[in-house]
Amino acid sequence: MQAYDILAVSTNQLIYLLPFFLARRYLASADSLRLVLMALVGAGVVYSFPMLIEARLSPQLNVWIYGFFQHDFNQSIRSGGFRPIVFLQHGLWVAFFALMALASSLVILRTAPPEDRPRWMMIVLWLAFALVICRSLGPMLYAAALTPALLVLPRRLQLSIAALIACIVIVYPMLRGAHLIPLDQIVAFADGISTDRSGSLAYRITNEELLLTRAAERPWFGWGGYGRNLIHDIETGELLTVADGEWILRIGNYGWLGYIAEFGLLGLPLIALAREALSKRGADLSPYACGMALILAFNMVDMLPNATLIPFTWLLAGALLGYAETLATERRAERNARWLASLDPRPQRTVI
Repeated sequence: MQAYDILAVSTNQLIYLLPFFLARRYLASADSLRLVLMALVGAGVVYSFPMLIEARLSPQLNVWIYGFFQHDFNQSIRSGGFRPIVFLQHGLWVAFFALMALASSLVILRTAPPEDRPRWMMIVLWLAFALVICRSLGPMLYAAALTPALLVLPRRLQLSIAALIACIVIVYPMLRGAHLIPLDQIVAFADGISTDRSGSLAYRITNEELLLTRAAERPWFGWGGYGRNLIHDIETGELLTVADGEWILRIGNYGWLGYIAEFGLLGLPLIALAREALSKRGADLSPYACGMALILAFNMVDMLPNATLIPFTWLLAGALLGYAETLATERRAERNARWLASLDPRPQRTVI
């Protein structure tokens, strides 16, 4: 690596983090969080129509408009149909975007006045249908777990679950290295659902084990860029491994310090919100922040098998961190006010 790479990598990371900083500054209020969720719902409804076209005719919009196909077409064929890609880089990104839109609509449905709930129920059903036509098992399983959590669980418990998920994701590589993750059982469970899905999962796990061994040669700062974190044929240079998960990419490229910096920054808002939830009544917490926290937590989970870290992920993290900091400021102000009140002198009495 050269000095140029220091500037290039730092600049690239700063560009990625711009949504985080802007959201922390300008989207930290409860009303702003609601606007973010509304924007996700609106974008999901609009995007569902080209998704329907591609689910029926195969992914062709990018070819028709831009003249090229952005991925391997064979990966778009699934369960006797097609997975839509539209203008994103893979069908998995479209599926997770549909999940985020569906989860946002569930949060709005729970908080909507009774007269508006039939309309929001129709939107929820439509976005659920858009998720189903994506033909991606992972996001559908996430939706099955998120739906009752967003509709039923109290706010404190929602934030506690989100923080717990963040902590598990952050320590996941350590658990993998210590062989505490039951990989064989997970593959067997996937095989009971779909043989194709279990084969894909087993292939990913095999590649991750090879890449973990490669990353262990440069544990602190990683191999840097230019694909040096991957394994190549020593004679032909042919690529022998594929890195799918965001976590294995971060560890391979930037080592443990880079991984903790990235995933720690994503998990920090969830942990901070859980801390504030312990010191506040549930009614004082914004339902939009609690729902958004679960969305961000499941996005972190999805970064274990996939590299679905997108600018909107950083925007969610920044908005939640700003909201958590607002709650912390209010808590400190209340504590200081109580402390000052306790120092008021009592009326003095004179004994004659």
